[in-house]
Amino acid sequence: MHLDNVQLADVLENLHDGLYCTDTHRVITFWNHAAERITGYPAAEVLGRSCAANILVHVDTDGRSLCRGLCPLAMTMADCVGREAEVFLRHRDGHRVPVLVRTGPLKDRAGQVVGGVELFTDLSNILANNSRVRELEQLALLDTLTQLANRAYLQREIEARFEEMRRYGIPFGLLFMDIDFFKRFNDTYGHDVGDAVLKLVANTFTANSRAFDVYGRWGGEEFVGVIRSIDAEGPGRAGQPDASARQPVLPDARRGAPGRLHLPGRDRGETRRHRRKPDQAGRPAALPEQKGGAQPPHPRLRTAPPPAVRFCPWQKQTRLTKPRRYFRRVSTCSDGPIV
Repeated sequence: MHLDNVQLADVLENLHDGLYCTDTHRVITFWNHAAERITGYPAAEVLGRSCAANILVHVDTDGRSLCRGLCPLAMTMADCVGREAEVFLRHRDGHRVPVLVRTGPLKDRAGQVVGGVELFTDLSNILANNSRVRELEQLALLDTLTQLANRAYLQREIEARFEEMRRYGIPFGLLFMDIDFFKRFNDTYGHDVGDAVLKLVANTFTANSRAFDVYGRWGGEEFVGVIRSIDAEGPGRAGQPDASARQPVLPDARRGAPGRLHLPGRDRGETRRHRRKPDQAGRPAALPEQKGGAQPPHPRLRTAPPPAVRFCPWQKQTRLTKPRRYFRRVSTCSDGPIV
């Protein structure tokens, strides 16, 4: 069965993909219905115009214009080699449309090139679906708060590591970690600060782990690390961070200045670089934030047992001290401390 010109034109008009033809001077001679739908340009606006006039403003993924010097259709007409590329064209309304273009030469009966044809497929739905699949994968395998692996992913990873060890003898280790007194900390400072601490811990794992190790949130304030290719003492070494990772910085939501989680036995003014020296009367010097006339800490506070946790990122006049067996708050005022 042979198609005549009318039937062939009807087939081309009803293709799902956009198609247009040009002569050797790149003047558009045919523009089908799908091309109108994808680009927004009716045939009456583009027929007789040169595609070199940058009607569709083709650009590649690097943002380079293709209509002047890099046009795949012009190169195909020059060497009779078909081409395929993913590019962007400009819709009549002004937005970009990702398309897959395929070019080919048009020849007469003598085999001479008399023009070119370009077929382009709209990739908008495909890219949207791929993006949605990636989002669903993240929702299924990542913890929404910390962006670490969730429990389901950790279980799959642990099963894979056991199977790898059984078949190939490759050892691995597990680290099970939690945050001490996290519930009390949450009740004291609020869930927003608690979430910030969880994110801080997650960022610490990410910044201090190897690329092939997996850290995830097991639940609540519990974290699990899957450490690959280590010996029997490897998990112990991996669980001891260096000094730079022991003092993470939290954002101060109130003043914009960074707060700091302090280690046991360290005071805000008592670091190695800045020791508080007593004055002539034997009293300790004021902290940096107390130099405006405020009184030094109460002696009872100085003689209290070493705190297990101290955290006061934004409270300037209130200090929370949490020793091992008791819990108290000390507030200061202009007349002195109140215990």
